[in-house]
Amino acid sequence: MNASRSVWLYLPADHAIARAERRQRHPYTAEQRAFLRFVHDAYHDLAQGVPSLHRVDVSGLDAQQAHHAVLADLATMPTFPAQCATAA
Repeated sequence: MNASRSVWLYLPADHAIARAERRQRHPYTAEQRAFLRFVHDAYHDLAQGVPSLHRVDVSGLDAQQAHHAVLADLATMPTFPAQCATAA
């Protein structure tokens, strides 16, 4: 089953890296930072071509605000009928 909706919690790459460094309580190496920027850019490119990947900008938001931003984004999407799994 493929995801019908995906959400990318977007932060500018440098902000995301700084948050990760604070969370892990150590600075990243230049190689790690370069890799994370590469991944960030890949998600950006993916979001441009995949309409089911929704970019939600969470820059400057705390966890609760980010949660509400995601809910607001999801509320703009059309609903789809639930798919029931059947036993074969």
